[in-house]
Amino acid sequence: MLTFVLLKGWGFTAEVMMPLRDALQKHFPDARYATPTQHCSSIQHNNDLQKWRDQWLPCEALSSPDARICYLGWSLGGLLASRLAALPDARTAALITLGTNLRFVADDHWPCAMPPHDFRGFAQAWQRRPQDTLHHFARMALQGCSNPRALRTMMGDWLDLTLSVDEGQRQLEWLQSTDLSTYWVNKQYLCRHVFAAHDALVPCTAAAELMARGMQSDVLNDAGHLLPLTHAEHIARQIADLLKDGADA
Repeated sequence: MLTFVLLKGWGFTAEVMMPLRDALQKHFPDARYATPTQHCSSIQHNNDLQKWRDQWLPCEALSSPDARICYLGWSLGGLLASRLAALPDARTAALITLGTNLRFVADDHWPCAMPPHDFRGFAQAWQRRPQDTLHHFARMALQGCSNPRALRTMMGDWLDLTLSVDEGQRQLEWLQSTDLSTYWVNKQYLCRHVFAAHDALVPCTAAAELMARGMQSDVLNDAGHLLPLTHAEHIARQIADLLKDGADA
């Protein structure tokens, strides 16, 4: 039995993943779907991740003899998906990340990411004016989308206006400090990393760097950061092809 785990990004509710879930159901009508509404409180240890996972993932998704899980995460959700997929008991069939970088904040080893100065400024603004900063983040996520006006009218349904300052700051610290190299290189399961050509938060130049390191990545030319909303059908087809090719290999 195949299970899809869909993980949302920073500052958004799980509703942002529903168009992609609906698109996947057309290809995988018999699969299970898990879309947690809250992120975990800590990612420091695998035990923390396992306890969080076990709160929302049906036990049969891990215990049945034919259990396979496709971990699918957008933005911060891609970071969490990468960590979950690497757990010893994860039953991972595939890892797909959308708008997730190897590192979200640039350093000497990975320069194709958000400049540290920009990230620090955003984190400081979040501490001072969280609601204004959340709406500013939404505007950045809208950049590059082909239908920003229509999406803007729906933002109230997708933004997590209940996100506390402390919780948002903790998640920003994950983005600042986490390097996903260990979780993306030389894995025994299928991996695909999808980027957007006009993403204002995650530079698409990261895709070429990943390809140079032997990792599968794609760039969607007519897209911004909101990939689960704007390109749900396309991404669902990509995932269906990836899993089919993996099964045929």
